[in-house]
Amino acid sequence: MHKTDFTLAELPGALRRVFLMWQASDRGDGVRLRDIDLAELTSDLDVIVLTEIHRDAVTGAVDFEPVFLGKSVRDRIAQPMIGQRLSTLPGKGPGSGIWAAYEALGHGPRPAAGPAAL
Repeated sequence: MHKTDFTLAELPGALRRVFLMWQASDRGDGVRLRDIDLAELTSDLDVIVLTEIHRDAVTGAVDFEPVFLGKSVRDRIAQPMIGQRLSTLPGKGPGSGIWAAYEALGHGPRPAAGPAAL
């Protein structure tokens, strides 16, 4: 379903730069993807979905917020998702297939690559 280990060489150039910016900008409190300039993601990454994982330190609750969708993904989804948590979107919350996919991808502390199932 997904790949949790990858080398930087495996990432396309624009995504590699975003990954390195994300790593370099970690202030210790966990930088948010929306704080990084995603404008350099070009059409060669039109099938990408970058998602922020929100974890509540007290309750352990988790939620997922897409912050960037490649053009091909945007063209195929029926509802706007950028900046909205999946738990607030009909059919996308806990118990849905996409929620299960995100839970599997978000299980570890590192970014993971996997198929988009929006």
